[in-house]
Parts: sequence; structure tokens; C-alpha cells
Amino acid sequence: MDQLVQVVFPTSWMVAGALAICVVILLILFILRHQLPQLLGQLFIQNGPGAIFIFNAHTKQFLYANSLACEMLPLVRQKRRWQLLNETLANSLIKQLGQSLTNNSGVHWQFQSGSHWRTVRVYARRGHYLRQQVWFIHCFDDEESAAVHRCLKKQVECLHDAFNSLPNFVYFCDRNHQLLGCNQAWANYHGLQAQDMTGKSLHDFFTDSEMQFHQQLVEQVIAGKAEPVRQWIVGSDGQRSLLETNGYPLCDSEHNTLGMMSISADVTLWHELNQALEQENQHRIATEKELHRQNNLIRSVFNASPDPIGFIDANGVVTGGNGPFARLLGSPQSDVAGRNLNELLDPNRVDFHQEQHREIFATGKGISYEFRTTQLVNDVTEERWYEIRKAPYHDNVTGAQGIVMIGRDISERKRSEYQLARTVKRLEKLSFLDGLTQVANRRSFDKVLSQQWNMHRRSGEPLAMLMIDIDCFKQYNDNYGHQSGDKVLIEVAKVLKSVAKRRSDWVARYGGEEFIILMPHTDLSRALQVAQQVLDKIRECKIEHVYSEVEDYLTVSIGVSSTRLFEHYPCQELIRTADHCLYQVKHSGRNNCQGALISELADIESFISKRPKPV
Repeated sequence: MDQLVQVVFPTSWMVAGALAICVVILLILFILRHQLPQLLGQLFIQNGPGAIFIFNAHTKQFLYANSLACEMLPLVRQKRRWQLLNETLANSLIKQLGQSLTNNSGVHWQFQSGSHWRTVRVYARRGHYLRQQVWFIHCFDDEESAAVHRCLKKQVECLHDAFNSLPNFVYFCDRNHQLLGCNQAWANYHGLQAQDMTGKSLHDFFTDSEMQFHQQLVEQVIAGKAEPVRQWIVGSDGQRSLLETNGYPLCDSEHNTLGMMSISADVTLWHELNQALEQENQHRIATEKELHRQNNLIRSVFNASPDPIGFIDANGVVTGGNGPFARLLGSPQSDVAGRNLNELLDPNRVDFHQEQHREIFATGKGISYEFRTTQLVNDVTEERWYEIRKAPYHDNVTGAQGIVMIGRDISERKRSEYQLARTVKRLEKLSFLDGLTQVANRRSFDKVLSQQWNMHRRSGEPLAMLMIDIDCFKQYNDNYGHQSGDKVLIEVAKVLKSVAKRRSDWVARYGGEEFIILMPHTDLSRALQVAQQVLDKIRECKIEHVYSEVEDYLTVSIGVSSTRLFEHYPCQELIRTADHCLYQVKHSGRNNCQGALISELADIESFISKRPKPV
């Protein structure tokens, strides 16, 4: 028994020892399985080269972080765990962790740390730690890469904004007419947003005719024969627009055509402006033709005019002139233009013309004068008279100023005046004078009227006549006596001769108390001015006539006539028209004047024959 006890006891002890050893081994294995990874992980986290931490996305807590991670992230420690400062920052991290699963090169995470922004590159993998599903995260500062990334992102945004700000219509499509992208201008035209159009078919936007046009353009692009084409299209607002479209191929690296890029410019306004310009151009061409025609017409009249016409600039240089103008200056027409007027004029008359030109430019008014010269006509030197008119002109296009000089050959008129003066003198010598008033008598008047009528019919210039009648002359004779009446007739004749100052003007006693003033080369307007001068002069004489029905002083009534139509009427019509106007003045209060052209009275002869004679 004792021997048996001695054998069993060592065996029990050995079993107990073996069990103890097994327990220790199991404990060591448990530690190696559950605690060793944690210990190794902590050792790795503490001594890692970057910011390393373990993050539970579900609880949004960091189970562990090394010192670099605590310095990098804005963490708040809660016992043995860490949390970010706010939930927004935690959600941002979770979003970046999701993106890191598909990006082996890491992702950029930008967050605000304190008062500044920080960018890190994040590498993350899922795993288990302390029986929890966690993220093992490794972070590095990546400011340089982030700066490049921001720059690239900004450039892409700028390009995107620029692309969308283009006024041209731009879209991309594949060979199946599937829309790959477009800018906002093209999307706006169809009433949509650019991001909503990608992936749709062009059939959704184009009409049948527009789609046929697009297919033809694609075929031309693929064949390498695309040229700019224009097409009218209708937008979503119903407005028609003219588009000029260019197609460009989209190719891969092997130059295979994958699709087409279409760039269309709205040229509607350009088209309308071009049409307006074309119409304006046609109008301009028509206007130029008309101006050319008128210019030729004016030039023909200019060159055909028998009167001298010339143009002189502000420096006295002749800029143009017709043949008579050149002959007036004594030079050939080809030698006149471009020369100074001082070189062409008689040196003795240079100062005269220069003074005239200074006066014209200073006052802006024209001047007229008569000029006598000698010219060689058919190898015979003749004396010629010219009436010269100078007036300023201003070119509205170039702003140039100058003087237009127009002359008129009045040699025939001067000879007529000279002959008339000689005739008057001969008549005076032949006693064709009124014995009382010493002015021409009725016989002289009839002869001179016939001569002047024929002479003016040849020249075409106007001829005027004044018929003057003394108001209430019978009452004057009855109350003041015939001798006083004769003195009045003499005084009135003197007044008429003082008013008719020209050598060609002719005063006659027509009979009784009636006088005539015949005025060659005078129109109706000028004749009425002379008539008014007669009225004023008679009033100034203040010859007493208290028996007058008009005033207490002697007055006269005047009828005036004038004409150019010598071919249609006899010379007696000049007298009858003046007599009719005198009748009108007599019956409208006397002491006045009235005038008319003989053509204005259609039946004056019958009218005069039927009217009663005024007293």
C-alpha cells in the first residue's frame, strides 16, 4: 500500500503540473490572439511615419491615434477615445473615406483647423480592431499637391464657365446622335439646362428637317469634307434664327472618328445687317448714278453758259471756270484752273478785287458791280460790258470756303441805254417836250415806247411803266386857279425826274394831270419801289390842297405795270395794265400805288372800256 501511494502521488503531481503548463500555454495563446494585435497596432501607431489613427465611422470616434494625428486633426479627448471638434468635420471625413475605396492613390481632404484651412492626403482601409469594424487611416500633409489640385480644379471651372459663357451653340455627339455634352447657350435655346441634356438623343430636340441637316453634316465631317453651312431653325420660343454651323470630328488616340463637335453661331443679325447693307449699297449706287447724271447736267450747263462762271478759293486760287470766264480773264480755259487770280488780272485791278474778297468773307454777303473791258472777237477788238456778281460759298463736306463769280454780258443793254440816251437828246432837240413841264410829251412817249418794246422783246429783259395821276386836280384848278395848277404840274414833273435817275429812265406828260415814267430793264418789284419813292417825295413837298378829298396836301395815285411777255401782247397792253391799276388805287382811297403784270389781266381792255372815269 505504501508502495502504491508512493507510485500514485508522483503521477498525480505530474498530471497537475502538466495541467498547469497547459493552462499557461492556453493563456499565452489567448494573449497572442487577442492582445498581441492591439499591442502591435499601438506600437505601429506610436512609431509610424505619419499621422495614423483608427476611426469607428459608426460612433464617429477615434479608438486610437498617434501624436502626429493629434497634432494634425482638431481632436478632443474623452477618456481613452478621441472625437473631432464638430459633426460636420466628422461627416466630411466619412465622405472622403468612402471615396478612398476606389482611389489607390489616396484622396485629398481639406478641412478648417483653427483659423486656416489644411489639406492632407488620406489613405484608408477597412478592418477590425477590438472586435469593432474600423478604418485604419494614414494621413500626410499634402499642401503642394493640394495647391496643384486646386489650381487644376480652378482651371477646369474657368474653362467650364468660359465654355458656358460662349454665345455660340456648341454640342458633342457620338455617331449614333447621342448627346455627349453641350454648353449652356445651346441648352438655353432648347429651354433646358446643360447638365440635363447629356445622354439624350438629338431626335429629342431637332425637327425632321433639322435632323436630316445634322446627319448630312456628320457624314461630311466623317468624310473630311465639312464646310460651314447655314440653316434657318425655330427655337422653343417659336423665333426663327439663321445659324452658321461648323462640324469638327472627335477622334480617339488612333484617329478613329467617334463623333462630332458642332459649333453654331447665330448670324441672324449679321444676315439682316448684310441685307440692309446690300440695300443701302444699291441705294448708294443709284444715288451716285443720279449725282453723276446731275453733275454731268450741271457741267453741261456750266460749259454751255454764255455767261462767265468761275470759282475762287479763300487763297485767291481759281478752282474752276468755264470758257467765257477764261476769256474774261484773257487766258485759255486750260490755263485758268490752279492759278492765283492775281496772276490773271490786270495789275492795276488786283487791289480792287482783293478788297472785294475781304469784304465778302467778312460780311458773308455778295456784291455786284459793272465792269468794262475789251476783247478780241473775230480778229476785231470790241468793247464789252459785264455785270459781275460775287458771292461766298461753303463746302459742307470739306469745309472749304471761297467765292463764286458770275458775270453777265450787258454790252447790248449798254448799247441800248446809249442809243436811248441819244434818242432822248434828239427828241429834246426836235422839241418833243411838253412846253409847260419840260418833260417828254405824248408824241415822244408813243415813239419811245414802241422802240423800247421791240428792243426788250429781243433781249428778253423786263420793261416797266408808272402811270401817275394827281388826286383831285380839278378841284385844285377850280379853287386855286389854273396858274397855280400849272405850277403844280411843273413841281410834280421835277419830282418825277428826281426819282427817275437812270439815264435810261424816261419821264413824259401823258395828258392833263397824268404823267408816265418808262423804266427799261426793270421788273415789277423794282418799279413798285420807285412808285413808293414818288409818293414819299410828293408828300415831302407839302403842296397845300385843302379841297382834296384825301388830305390837306397834294397827293398822287400811281398804277404800275411790267412784263417780259413781249411776244404775246402789243405794247399798248403795258399802258392799259398800268391804267387799270391806277383805277384800282383811285377807287380804294387814292394816295397809293398798285402794280400788276400784263399777263395777270385776261380781259383788261373790255374792263377798262366799261368802267366809269373817276373824277
